[in-house]
Amino acid sequence: MIQNMQKLEDIGAIILAGGKSKRFGSDKALSLFQGNPLIQAVIEVVENITNNIVIITNSPEKMDFINFPKFKDLIPGTGSLGGLYTGLHYSDQDLNIVLPCDMPFISTECIQFLFDNTNGNDITVPFHQNMLEPLSAIYSKKCLPFIKEQIHTGDYQIFQFYDKVKTKQLDFSSELPFYHENLFSNINTKSDLENISNHSGNNEFH
Repeated sequence: MIQNMQKLEDIGAIILAGGKSKRFGSDKALSLFQGNPLIQAVIEVVENITNNIVIITNSPEKMDFINFPKFKDLIPGTGSLGGLYTGLHYSDQDLNIVLPCDMPFISTECIQFLFDNTNGNDITVPFHQNMLEPLSAIYSKKCLPFIKEQIHTGDYQIFQFYDKVKTKQLDFSSELPFYHENLFSNINTKSDLENISNHSGNNEFH
């Protein structure tokens, strides 16, 4: 059961906005969604739970409108894994929800559900539609040395270090009261953004 929602002082949030957006063609974090930069939609959801938010971006000068700390990748060119490493390094909290900047249907209830079910694990990752969602998961700072070790191997697939720490897969199905099928949908192209904007009122996106 989801507890009454209130801001938590001992958890953090890491929003990844450092991608090159090659398929999108421009910085999608700053593309407009419902009249605001796309990243703002994710920030507003996260702010319902915590103010301990860090943004990982290699263009911090473009995000002066965001009043949260912004950091460049500590190890450039290592993709989302490097962003995760940087975020955990700079976060003041042990447990952190990690989210991409382009997931506008993520919900406060979803994040709260993840935190309510961490149960002492180092990673709590959603399992949805037969897939792990490693960029919508909770990570502990205990993951840092294992992420760094993996980066040095040249393998940047996030889930490759999961077996080195205490990892819990949390099933997401239609039985959850806050569930919708596009909870973890993200934006890869401008047509995706147009489609998701046209259907944002009913959470439909295909």
